[in-house]
Amino acid sequence: MIDATLEDGELLLSFTGHEVTFRGFNLGGLLEAVVECRLEKGWELPSDYRPPANLKCPSVSKIEVGDSEFGPLDCADRGERSEASHKAEGDGYDSRRGQEVLLVLYTLDNLGGINGRQEDVDHISRNRWYELIGDDLTPTATSIEARYRIDLAWARKDGVLNDFINNLERNAWELSRRGHDVLDRAVEAFRSEKWNLRSCEYFSLTFKRRIISDFASRDTDRKRVRSQPMFAHCGFV
Repeated sequence: MIDATLEDGELLLSFTGHEVTFRGFNLGGLLEAVVECRLEKGWELPSDYRPPANLKCPSVSKIEVGDSEFGPLDCADRGERSEASHKAEGDGYDSRRGQEVLLVLYTLDNLGGINGRQEDVDHISRNRWYELIGDDLTPTATSIEARYRIDLAWARKDGVLNDFINNLERNAWELSRRGHDVLDRAVEAFRSEKWNLRSCEYFSLTFKRRIISDFASRDTDRKRVRSQPMFAHCGFV
């Protein structure tokens, strides 16, 4: 999945080539189930069904499937596309989602073995690898978790969908062979200056120094702004 939006009783899930729209009530719980890979199937309720006013679980009145504006995602090893092209299309290594996916891959590699969602995000938090601003610590409208933790959970899901992360059972995640390869080549791209580490504003200075040990920040480095949307396009894959 590339993107998701939830607004006014409508949940839109965007995939490569198609999108799915759910209409109904209490769809925040449905979104959380998608993020955590707990949704196996969904169906519409009968047209004459009227959910009770105190209903707290998701209630879907309509499901629609249509074409999506998003095309096939670009893999990190497709050298024919320039860095400028990635930036222009918002799907590069330096997009918000691209940086978050790289953080997750690096974390899984650093931890080793099989780990759960909380372990991964806690590891990123303890090491201060994610460049936080005030809004990141605010719970979302559909969860009591901090916003940045939900964003990292989406990045993990993107890693699974692109075969960077093995997901053999619920909440059991490990870096795949392809994920190792993508991470190694990403680190090399930064170190060879093929990719610009200074354009990665979601990487903290601490994390940047994990990639390039003598990295020093400059005033011209790209910095985070509060107006960034919660869900951004998946990057560099």
